[in-house]
Amino acid sequence: RQDAYVDGPWREQAQWWGDARVQGANTFYLSADARPLARGIRQIDHQRVPNGLTYGHVPTMAHNCILPDFTLTWVMTHWDYYWQTGDLTLFGGMRDRVRLALDYFPDFIGSQGLLTYDKRYWLFLDWADIPKAGASTLYNLFYLMALRYARDLSRLTGDAGNETVYQERAIALEAAIRSHLWDASRLRLFGGLDESGQPIESETVHAAAIAILLDLLPDQREHFFKKYFQDMLAGMPRHNVHPSPFYMHYAFEALKAVGKRRDVVGAICKWWGDMLDRGLTTTEEMWYADAGSTSLCHAWSAHPIVHLSNIVMGIEQAAPGWTRIRFRPELGLVESVSGSVAVPQGRIDMSIQPLDEKTSRISLTLPPGITADIELPGNSEYDVTGGGEWTTRR
Repeated sequence: RQDAYVDGPWREQAQWWGDARVQGANTFYLSADARPLARGIRQIDHQRVPNGLTYGHVPTMAHNCILPDFTLTWVMTHWDYYWQTGDLTLFGGMRDRVRLALDYFPDFIGSQGLLTYDKRYWLFLDWADIPKAGASTLYNLFYLMALRYARDLSRLTGDAGNETVYQERAIALEAAIRSHLWDASRLRLFGGLDESGQPIESETVHAAAIAILLDLLPDQREHFFKKYFQDMLAGMPRHNVHPSPFYMHYAFEALKAVGKRRDVVGAICKWWGDMLDRGLTTTEEMWYADAGSTSLCHAWSAHPIVHLSNIVMGIEQAAPGWTRIRFRPELGLVESVSGSVAVPQGRIDMSIQPLDEKTSRISLTLPPGITADIELPGNSEYDVTGGGEWTTRR
């Protein structure tokens, strides 16, 4: 047993914080226990360098493992903890530490208003071969996401001073991204700017996914899907710029945001199904991992737990602390399904069972304290508490 998030049982067994964000989402659905995330947030805070950056994993003596993007992830996990629990006290006690971390980044804003890579540190982003030198689009989008989360948490805790600071930085950064990293005439999202300030023509799912999640270019959501995601969905990701299993979590979150839920399930069946076809009983760190050189049991790759719960079971969190959910199972993917999602209030149970060739019976059971918005074909019942049963066409 482990009392902290670690990458896997082999190799470092380290609490890498980029890994931990995805692992936190997984374990929330399995046990609803937010204590490992809160403990890890505090532990990460205890190990940082004087400029505010946190180490990539803790506890550690690996002074080469300072990752600015993992510091941004650390900021984001404050939001994740609040969203899971509805509890703002953790951030309330850490907001000065979050400000210290975020105050590192303005010193590396270049002349175009974009965040540039500090070569003293390791910028990970993903194992894929995506632009990192200069002003990486993905790095800037992650920074914007962290600023927005910090802004919103500051507002919720009544910290108007920090809220204003983060909002001003976010506005300036978003304007710079639109101006220098998005080519409106060609509908291209550049990979970044190189060290001479020239656009990098590389285009990746990575940046498009975060742009979708940030709703940065809302009119381009369908364009992004067709341009950036189709190749990824067409077959096994052998190309070096395809997302790793880790980053597929963000890609799937983006696909769900644009209504491509069935595509997510199809991708899971292809790529995680390939793991099963090769006889794996655990999820691998990289596609086609080689035993002995790459982890075959890597916790960050288990995120289909989240996406299948959202899509096949239809259970989606819709408010902090799980006080409200959306219930909208994607019908027709399977003939029958039953399952549960752990929540702070207890457990949500659901099932879909066929009644005949054309209809199914759908049931939902909710613990006290949760309201469900029901979205089922032919049913107009909303704001359900306690649960219910419905008959619908397949």
